[in-house]
Amino acid sequence: SLISESTGMFIRTNENDRDNFPKTSSSAVKIQTSTVAIKLSSLNHPEVSENKLTDKSFPSSILECYLAEYKSGQMYDAVWECDGGRFKVHRLVLASVSPLLKLVLSSQPGDVTRSVIFTPELSAICVKSLLCLFYTGKVNIAGDLMTEVNMALKMLQFHGENVALLPSQ
Repeated sequence: SLISESTGMFIRTNENDRDNFPKTSSSAVKIQTSTVAIKLSSLNHPEVSENKLTDKSFPSSILECYLAEYKSGQMYDAVWECDGGRFKVHRLVLASVSPLLKLVLSSQPGDVTRSVIFTPELSAICVKSLLCLFYTGKVNIAGDLMTEVNMALKMLQFHGENVALLPSQ
């Protein structure tokens, strides 16, 4: 058995080494707690080095996960119903792109397992286009649908300050 230098936790290295452990569990906890307290107090000293861990695929890996779940219809926590359609969506995605949806979704009781957003004035193709934009950051929109999508983006107070209309290629 030994005490970890990095965490200060008591580590059992061998089952045959039980004789070296304190006889009562309460004294083992006291040793562990005091060791942790010493290690935590040493974090304030400048000689303690800090390591940085970076996921180079973040945030795209998270977005890809949400997109895959959206496409599969699994792990959703909200449903967006509109004129002619019903889409399984994620509250976190909707709240992150729209202050209005964030307000509506956050005002629901905490024990609600599935939220329902109802926008009968929006067509299914419009909502599908919006969701494509929200989940991927891009969408191809036919000219005749652009007016409805723009109206919906304004209604939802979409956080799209950097959205640009690009010609199709």
